[in-house]
This record gives sequence, structure tokens and C-alpha cells, in this order.
Amino acid sequence: MRLGSSEPRWSGFSAETVSAMQFGLRHPDRITALMVMSGHYPQKHHKLPERPLRLLYSDRVFWTLKTFAPKLFARVGGTPKGFRASSAEQRALERVMEGLFPIKPRTRGAIFDTLVSEPDVDSFPLEQMSVPTLMIHAADDALARYATVPPAAARIPGARLVTIERGGHLYLVPKRACAGKSPDSSAHTPPGRRAPDDDRGGRRHPPLKRGLGLG
Repeated sequence: MRLGSSEPRWSGFSAETVSAMQFGLRHPDRITALMVMSGHYPQKHHKLPERPLRLLYSDRVFWTLKTFAPKLFARVGGTPKGFRASSAEQRALERVMEGLFPIKPRTRGAIFDTLVSEPDVDSFPLEQMSVPTLMIHAADDALARYATVPPAAARIPGARLVTIERGGHLYLVPKRACAGKSPDSSAHTPPGRRAPDDDRGGRRHPPLKRGLGLG
């Protein structure tokens, strides 16, 4: 969130998007725009047992994957199967994945996101969202399926959807993007409010904190 500004905006990445959308629904008068990236949207969530998650979200398991199965470890970060990263993309991915450690302080948050926060989005009344909303998502995201994004965008009045063709959950190649609107923002933006600027010009958005929902 951008504080100390006459036009505060709320932005969320990955698991953060759930709380960002909830804030937009509950307090539309406190922000002027909402930006959600690699978000989690309504879908059929299956109830998962907690114990296996506690075993998974551990430094030992993540270190083992990073050391002996780096390709599988990259999949944990939402990198699509068969993704051929350039040397620059590979370095960026390694920096992000290394930043996950230590895992232990994030375990409770990661389990909460998986079992409580993310499934709760299924009940969000997205049609009631009155805050101008910008949604950014990669078509090859392996962690938050792109198929859930257009239906959610269609439910949010005036939402603008920007689709990144390649880059996975972490947007490793953000320059290769194609922008689209769904639905038409000029027709659905609430009266007296501007649609948030996208990457086709206009003001820059404040930098986003990046994470993988691990706390």
C-alpha cells in the first residue's frame, strides 16, 4: 500500500492478493485503486490435510529440493514445466528462490494461506468491487492457474486485465507482455473514479513486494 499520498493504492502479489481484494471490498473509500499480480481467484479448492503441509514447508525439504532437484524446486516457485530460462532469467530465479530461506518463520503463514486464506476467495462477492482494479497475470503461471483469471476479471466492474505471455508466477520476462482489457474499463469504471493505469502509459505504479505466499 502507498502511504503518505493523496491517492493511496493497494497492491498484492501471489497470496497477498487475497487480503488486497478483501480490503478493496471492505474499505473501498480508503484506497483509489487496487493492483493484483499472480493472484488467487475463485475456483474449486480442495481441502488439504495440514500434516503433509507442515512436513513440506520445512527448511530440510526445501534445501533438499534446491540442492538435488533444482528443476522441481523451480516448479514450487510457479515456473512452468519445460521453461527454458536464459542466463539472466536463471539468475533472477535463483535470487528469488534463495530469498525463501529460512522457511521455518514462514511456515504458519504458508499453511494459513493454503488452508484458510486462498479457499476463502471462493466466497468473495467480486461483483461488489467498486475500486478500480488492475489484474496482471502470466499465461504460463504454474502456481496460480491463468484459467481462473478471466472469469474473475469479468465479475469485477471495470477491471483491466494485463496478460503476460511468458514468465511464470514470478514474471521472469516481464517485457514480453500483451495488454488487454476485460471488460471495457471506460464503460464500467465507477462514477467519479479513474481506472488504474496499466503498462501502456500513464503514471508508474509503486513497486510491489514479491513473495510466494510463504508467510
